[in-house]
Amino acid sequence: MVKNYDPKTRVLNCGSHPIHIIEELVHDIFGVPRGKIEIKEVERARADFHEVVAKWKSQFKDGESSRFTPVQFKTYMKGQHTSGRIFVLNFLLFYNTLLGEITTNLMINMRFLPALSRGIEIMSFNWCEYMIRCLDRTVEAWLPNGPFLGPMPLLVVCSEYLHDFQLVFKLQNQSCCEKNNLF
Repeated sequence: MVKNYDPKTRVLNCGSHPIHIIEELVHDIFGVPRGKIEIKEVERARADFHEVVAKWKSQFKDGESSRFTPVQFKTYMKGQHTSGRIFVLNFLLFYNTLLGEITTNLMINMRFLPALSRGIEIMSFNWCEYMIRCLDRTVEAWLPNGPFLGPMPLLVVCSEYLHDFQLVFKLQNQSCCEKNNLF
């Protein structure tokens, strides 16, 4: 599936029906916000340079690691009983690691975290464009015999979306043809 996606044209080749991976499609499938603000990433999210990273890391005790695999982070989150900004940041980190991009060392992806400055609504960011950008970057970096670190659910769901659309279209046309005695 990964080799069928062209990041330059943003087209997933599904045989005779190419799928253009566009923001509207990502929004329709995942329902993520499509705000006006671009999510700007950093190479490395550091607490000493980024206030939001320092805030996020403040939930951990001194000496406790803030480096997690997605499974470890899920377990950590299940033990949390707080709400508010930290909960939102944790959720976004988990969600974007699973549906955006995991790091090459298989840890949660914090590169987008500094963009989430206090005072800016989460809904005002363009999460659809961000998912597509993650897809483009990870497909370009992917080595065919290596693991794919990008949003595989995006590729799978888009191809299923096309399949379901074709099935509905076929059924609608079939009932229309039967009703009008066209075969």
